[in-house]
Amino acid sequence: MLPSRPSRRYRVLTAVTAAACALAAGCTGLRCPRIDPTGERCFIWPKDEVIAPVGAPAAIVPPVIGNPVAPPVVTDPIFPTPTTPAVTPATTIATPLAGLAVQPAQDHLTVTPGRVLAPVGSEVVLKASICTTVGYTLANQEVEWMLGRNGVGQFVELGGKGLVHPPLIPWFRGEKIDNYLARGYTADGPLCIDRGTPDPTDDVNINRGDAWVSVTSANEGTSHITAYTPAVQSWDTRKAAATIYWIDAQWTFPPPSLTASGSGETLTTLVTTQTDGTPIEGWIVRYEVVGGQASEVRTGADGRAAVQVSPTGSGTTTQVNIQLIRPANFAGSDAPQLVIGNGSTVITWGGSAPYLPPSTTQPMTPPIQTGPTAPVQETPITPPPSLPAAAPAQLELEVQGPNPAQPQVSGTVRYTLIIRNVGDAPATAVAVTDEFDTGLIFPLDPSRNRIRNDRIGTIGPRDSRTVNIDLEVSKAGELCQTFTVEYAEGAPLTRRVCLTAVAAAPQREGGMRVNIDGPLQGIQGQTIQFTVTVRNTGQIALVNITTEEEYPTAVLQVQPQPDAQPISGRITRQIPRLDVGQQKQFTVTALCLQSTRATAVVRARAETDPPTHPVETADDHDFEVLLPQSPPPTGGSPPQPPAAVTPLSVVVTPRNPELLVGARSALDITVTNKSAIHDGDVALRVYFPPNLTPDPLAVEGPPGLAAPRMMGEYLTFDALPSLPPGETVRYVIPFAGAQSGVIDVIAQAVSRNVPGSAQHSAEIEVIGNRR
Repeated sequence: MLPSRPSRRYRVLTAVTAAACALAAGCTGLRCPRIDPTGERCFIWPKDEVIAPVGAPAAIVPPVIGNPVAPPVVTDPIFPTPTTPAVTPATTIATPLAGLAVQPAQDHLTVTPGRVLAPVGSEVVLKASICTTVGYTLANQEVEWMLGRNGVGQFVELGGKGLVHPPLIPWFRGEKIDNYLARGYTADGPLCIDRGTPDPTDDVNINRGDAWVSVTSANEGTSHITAYTPAVQSWDTRKAAATIYWIDAQWTFPPPSLTASGSGETLTTLVTTQTDGTPIEGWIVRYEVVGGQASEVRTGADGRAAVQVSPTGSGTTTQVNIQLIRPANFAGSDAPQLVIGNGSTVITWGGSAPYLPPSTTQPMTPPIQTGPTAPVQETPITPPPSLPAAAPAQLELEVQGPNPAQPQVSGTVRYTLIIRNVGDAPATAVAVTDEFDTGLIFPLDPSRNRIRNDRIGTIGPRDSRTVNIDLEVSKAGELCQTFTVEYAEGAPLTRRVCLTAVAAAPQREGGMRVNIDGPLQGIQGQTIQFTVTVRNTGQIALVNITTEEEYPTAVLQVQPQPDAQPISGRITRQIPRLDVGQQKQFTVTALCLQSTRATAVVRARAETDPPTHPVETADDHDFEVLLPQSPPPTGGSPPQPPAAVTPLSVVVTPRNPELLVGARSALDITVTNKSAIHDGDVALRVYFPPNLTPDPLAVEGPPGLAAPRMMGEYLTFDALPSLPPGETVRYVIPFAGAQSGVIDVIAQAVSRNVPGSAQHSAEIEVIGNRR
C-alpha cells in the first residue's frame, strides 16, 4: 500500500530528487529495475533497447539457487521495436498521401512503462507525462486513467497536484471514481512515493510534470490501461496505453552443486502457484547443456518437469542452463509467450551416491523476468523418468481455528485444515472427513452431521493442501467435531477439536404507538379538537419519524396549524428523534361541516437508532356530527329528544391482546341486530394490517356461510340474508403475528337497514422475539 502521508525519508529525498530533475533533459519515463526479487516493484519490459537476433542462444547465467535475480535484458522478440519510417527526400515530388509521412511536432502524452510483468497481489506504478514540442513536461494538468473492464486488476491510488503526497489541499487530490476510472494531475514539483518498507530502493521518484497511478490484481490475467489528457488538442497524441501481465507462479530449480554417479542424473523443476501452492501444469522448462543439446519439457499434473542428463566428454562437471517459460495464450489468456525465470545448475560426476532432488528446498516468490526467447529445436536428451522416492509418503494434519474463537449462536465458524506430505513420495487418494455434534450445521445440507471431501487427490512430496470447513452454529455450549484424513499409502490421521459457542446478545427492539383522540360527537357549525400522541414504546431510540393524519374533508374543515399546514384534509409531520419512553403531542382544531358519521386516521413510520428494521403503526377515531337543535315553539312544550338507538352493533374482542412474532391467536367478533324490526343483507369485513396474518380457511362463522376472502388488507364475508331482531351472530378468526408493532384491527358491518356501517376496533400489540 502507498503511504497516507509523507514519510521521514520523503523530506531527504525530495531535495535530492529536485536537484536531479533540474539536471534531467527533456521528457523521460519511469526507470526502475526490470527484475525485483521482493515482488513489490514493477517489472519493466523495455521498448527502446536493441532486439536480440532471432535464434541467438540464451545468455549464460551464473549458478543461482531458486529464483534468479538477473540484470535488465533486451526486448522480447514478441514485441519488436517498431521500425522508423524513412523520410521522403526533399527532391521527391510530394503527393497528398506522401505528405502525411512527415508530421509537424505536437505535444503528446506518454505512459511508462508500456508493458509490465508483475506478480499477482503486487502494486504496479505507472507514470504519465505531457511532453511539449520543446522537450519539457507540463505541470498541474489533468490526466484521466481508464482500466479496461475486459481484463483484470483495479486502481488503488493516484497522484494529485502539489509538492507532497497526499496533497494538503483537498481539491488538489486525485479522484478515484471507481476501480476502473480515476482522475489525477501532473505533479507541480518533485516528490518521492514511499511504499512503507525499510528498503529505500523500492521508492518511486515523481518528477515535475509526472502523473502517476498504482494498479493491483488478485488474479492472473491482463490489465489494459489508457491515459488521456484534455491538455493536448491532437486526438492522435492525447492518449497513451500500457499493458500489465499478472503472473501467479513460484518455482524451485535444481540446486547448483550436485554429486552423482557416472550413469546419469535427473533434474527436476517444480512450478506452483504463489497464492495457494497448487501445481501448475503445461508450463515449459528448457534445459540446455552448455556446449551440448537442449530439451524443452512441460510440467505435469504435479507441477514437475524432469529431464535425464548423461555425462558428456571427459569432463568431471556439466553446466545446465534452465529457463522457465509461460506458453502463449496459457489458460485462455491473451498474453504472449513469456520467459518467467532463468537459472543454472552444475552436475559433478564421479560421486558415490546417486543424486535425488532435496525435498527441503522451499519455493520462493518469483521475481517475474522476461527476456529474449530464441527459438529452439526440441531435441530430447532422454525421456524424463519418474523420480525415485527415498521415503514413503507420510501426511501430517494441522487444524487451525475456530475462527472466530468464541462463535455466537446463528453465526458461522471456520476451521482451516493444513495437510502436509513430509515424505519423499506422493500421497494419493487423499480424503478428509468431518463428523460434528448436533448444534453445528453444514449449510449445504443441514440434515447431515458428517461431510466428506474425497476430491483432494494427490499431494506431492514436501507439498501441502489447505481445506476450509465452514459450519453454522445453532446452539450454545461445547460443540465438538472429529477430522479424519485418509490416504492410500498410510494409516488415517484423526484430530478431535471442540469449541464453546455463546448465545447471541439480545437484540433490542424498536416500538412506537400513535393515538388520535377526540370527542365522540360534534355539532354542525361548531369546532371540535383532536389530540395526536406519538410515543416511543420500544427499547431503542426512534429517528426520522413521519406522521400522517387524514380528516374527512366533506365532514370537517381543518384549521391551519402552527407546525403543519393541512392539504386536502391531510397533515404530515416530521419528528427528528424520540428517545425511549419519550412522546410528542399535537392538537388539531376542525370545523364541523355536515351531520354524519366519520373517522379520522393517523399513521406513523420511523427508523431505529441503531438501524434494525422500520417501525410502523396507526390509529383511528370514530365520531359523529349532529344537527343543531331547533328552539322550542312559543307556548308549547319542548320536544323530547329521540332515544339513542344503534340498530346494528359489531364488537371485536381479541383473545390475546399481546403476542409474540410468529405466535397464533384469534378474534371473537359479534354482530347484533339491536332494533325491533327484522334486518337482512348483513355483511362483515375486517381490516388486518400487515403486522397480522389471518387464516381464512380456519374461520368459524354462521352455519352455511362460505369461507371469507382476502381483498387487499380486508377479510370479507358474504352477506347474511336475514338477522331477526335481538339476534347475534358470532365469528372466530384465527391469525398470527407477522411483525412487531401496536396496531388496531377494525371490523365493519353493514345491513339493509344500516347502510352507513357500524364499526368497532381493538388494539393488539405484536412483540418481537426476545433472545
